[in-house]
Amino acid sequence: MKFKKLISDIQTKKFINKNLASNLEITGISFDSRKIEPGNIFVAVKGENHDGHEYLEEAMQKGAVALVCDNPNISFKIAIPTIIVHNSRKTLAHLAAKFYDYPSKKLILVGITGTDGKTTTCEIIYNILSSSSKKVGIISTLGVRMGNESIETGLHTTTPDALEIQKILANMVKNNVEIAIMETSSHGLAQYRVEACDFDIGLLTNLAYDHLDYHKTLDEYKKAKAKLLQYVADSKNITGTEKTIILNEDDEHFPYFNKFKADKNIGFGINIKSDFRATNLKTTQNRMEFLVNAENSQYSINSSLLGNHNVQNILAAIAVCRTLDISWEVIKSAIATISSVLGRLEKIDHDKGNFHVFIDFAHTPQALKNVLGTVRQFTENQIHVVFG
Repeated sequence: MKFKKLISDIQTKKFINKNLASNLEITGISFDSRKIEPGNIFVAVKGENHDGHEYLEEAMQKGAVALVCDNPNISFKIAIPTIIVHNSRKTLAHLAAKFYDYPSKKLILVGITGTDGKTTTCEIIYNILSSSSKKVGIISTLGVRMGNESIETGLHTTTPDALEIQKILANMVKNNVEIAIMETSSHGLAQYRVEACDFDIGLLTNLAYDHLDYHKTLDEYKKAKAKLLQYVADSKNITGTEKTIILNEDDEHFPYFNKFKADKNIGFGINIKSDFRATNLKTTQNRMEFLVNAENSQYSINSSLLGNHNVQNILAAIAVCRTLDISWEVIKSAIATISSVLGRLEKIDHDKGNFHVFIDFAHTPQALKNVLGTVRQFTENQIHVVFG
């Protein structure tokens, strides 16, 4: 892509060596100087431990033909086109989206955020949609998949960097994916990794204390989570799917997030009369059943996922899938067949005696409380917890 075309929509504070940019061709984008290839544009991003502005010379030596920075105090002579921007991270997201021809605009994109339940809810939605006639893609803590194909990315984060996200979404478009589900972490939102994504549905599972080492205050953490809802509220309807925000009405922070309005806002919950409300919960050691009161009717749900927190995860997934016009028959059948989600109250089979073993990803006070409250129903004896 021509450099001038790539940066045509970018707000710049300063343009150095503009005269050298007339016919410049860009072969790719990188924010890691070690991965620069000839013809690349290098975006200098300041991280928690390293500052990309320290590697501008290295990037040029490796073949970078243009630079993007947000530090105007560059201390050496630059011999290639360089634009100084207000925010390199934000600019990286928009450059990546343009370079890959805005893939999120060519599919229905579902974003899921929250403190707990993101991965489980993603997996439930993925299973339901995969049971329909839709071709589905997913980006989550458990990896990247399209249909029945797992894609090896080498990623070990909930939300990949902006460049990787756009590359993955472009690959999904190329493979005729209709709906993409993306788990969006507070770090990913705060660091503009999904800045240039066109979300059709934004779901917030809940909010509790977490990641305050990074966000510093609960208010800043809430603001990071709310960015997903703001993206949905601000975006335009391109795919024909109504822009929809889905919120947990049982969550104490619901009033804060409910101020964000899209084409449609939907609520779910157990304790409040929501659009999707669960009642009549019955639990055994292996399964649970409950009724979903929605759309002026009642629907019986049977699942091997256990606990009130999974009732909420299932309700959230149902709300998303009904927004996408998936039938109740498909929804109920798919939920009934989900045995477990990797590392989420995952029951381990063994022959060592009359006791149960579960593995769970719980790492927040609320999540651990949910898990212990669920397994307490299965025994009057001791519960042993290994936590770290």
